[in-house]
Amino acid sequence: MKRTIHNPILNDTVTFLRTSADSEGTITEVEATVMPGGCNPPHFHRSYDEIFMAIEGVIRLELAKGVRIDLSTGESFVVKAGQVHSFHNATDAPVRVRTQISPGNEGFENSLRILYGLASDGLYNRRRMPRSVEHLAICALMSDSWLPGVMSSFNLLLRIVARFARWRGVEQQLRRKYCT
Repeated sequence: MKRTIHNPILNDTVTFLRTSADSEGTITEVEATVMPGGCNPPHFHRSYDEIFMAIEGVIRLELAKGVRIDLSTGESFVVKAGQVHSFHNATDAPVRVRTQISPGNEGFENSLRILYGLASDGLYNRRRMPRSVEHLAICALMSDSWLPGVMSSFNLLLRIVARFARWRGVEQQLRRKYCT
């Protein structure tokens, strides 16, 4: 399985330093290069904490209630399970950031592989997201990612779509194509 993956739509790169399998389930550790303007939407995870560490440059963490934390090279911040967060490269230079997930989460790892694989195969839409709602829903379920606030009304729908897609074998197809 590839240790480094690239998303040509976002132009981001992720390297798996330690997987859940490597660490007997204790940690998942990745290093990402996030390009200028790179970000993800606000979300939270119920089953794991994340530690964000700026390796090179400044990465902005955005938490609930408009709290912003800019991490400069060498600084870190722990996002606890259940805490709403997102990240954003608000600079004009690439940023390198290391993320540790505890306990390790194979679903998180596989969702990154699938999302980056879909992007490489041209299966993203103009909003820089997977075209297929089934693919997006499966990745959300796999990675234990939940939408907060007003968007939380979509969580149940995404879970239903993901379960139906699993039943139809879509997740198995995605895992075979992108996670082996």
